[in-house]
Amino acid sequence: RTKKDNIPRYVWPNDPSLHHKVQPEFQSMWQRVQLPPLEEMHRKLTSVGQKPTSEDPRKAKDGLANKPKAQKRRKGNRIGKATNVHMAHLMQDYSGMRR
Repeated sequence: RTKKDNIPRYVWPNDPSLHHKVQPEFQSMWQRVQLPPLEEMHRKLTSVGQKPTSEDPRKAKDGLANKPKAQKRRKGNRIGKATNVHMAHLMQDYSGMRR
């Protein structure tokens, strides 16, 4: 959802030409698959390093939410002579050769 308007986001519009009937055989195969309980799925996913898409607001109050990132250090100004060494032969002074 967008923060400003609280409108759901979508990747593509709902196109009726993309709706296809699913074969009953495939539907029955799909419904036979047993899923583990939500608590077990959550525990397994977090144990392998997966993060939830949103943090629980109650955890944020307790200080258990993600820590703020440290600011990046600024790069120092470039010190030194910045010349085009590879073009030195083109930048020679030919003003003394005038007539």
